[in-house]
Amino acid sequence: MSVNHALLNPVASSNEGRKLELLLRRDTSTNFVLKEVFEKKVYEPLPDAPAPRGILDVGANQGITSGYFRLCFPQAEIIAVEPDPATFPILEENAKRIGRCTAHSLALLDRDGTASFKSSQISVVSTLYDLPHSRIQNDIVSVELRHAGEFADETASSIGVPSFDMLKIDTEGAEVPIMQALGHRLAGIATIFLEFHSLEDRRIIEAMLAPSHDLRRELLDAPDRGSLTFLRRVI
Repeated sequence: MSVNHALLNPVASSNEGRKLELLLRRDTSTNFVLKEVFEKKVYEPLPDAPAPRGILDVGANQGITSGYFRLCFPQAEIIAVEPDPATFPILEENAKRIGRCTAHSLALLDRDGTASFKSSQISVVSTLYDLPHSRIQNDIVSVELRHAGEFADETASSIGVPSFDMLKIDTEGAEVPIMQALGHRLAGIATIFLEFHSLEDRRIIEAMLAPSHDLRRELLDAPDRGSLTFLRRVI
């Protein structure tokens, strides 16, 4: 699927004097993500975290967060993953603009295979699972699944790093199985940004990371939904 540039809007973003222009949809989902990333600074680097060499952006959508990471970390290699076939062509185009950013059209989970994916008109809620509201219009499509741990090993090797230093997961409910598939690799990742969509998911996430990471920041949308930032402890 090619990108219809007439339906996209060039959006210039900047951080610390660096600038980048991305092609983005003209819709409320785009405005929501831009506000989260550039105003709320959900993915703002922690001041005492090491600069990453390799970044894995899971649930990259149109590439706004990958673009922000590029502005923060000019030398990093970025792997951006997005399963939604309606959104991936935009990510692929923006990956070229971001530079040293490779886009992959698939979903990460705890196994290889295929799965049904709900591609929503509100792209930020597209998901492998149930949509938050039954009235949201969506197309059900088949997407490729990859085991998150095996994919991380393969792509880290492809960009010349032993492992990823930074991980972002925003997958509308698939965060826990992705982390479980990453397994022992999580302990080697310096900075982890992720969302949670239930109190039980948050409990599991914190228990998985407790041996190796400290929770350094939380931004809550509701008591049972929000964003968490973890930093690996220095041993």
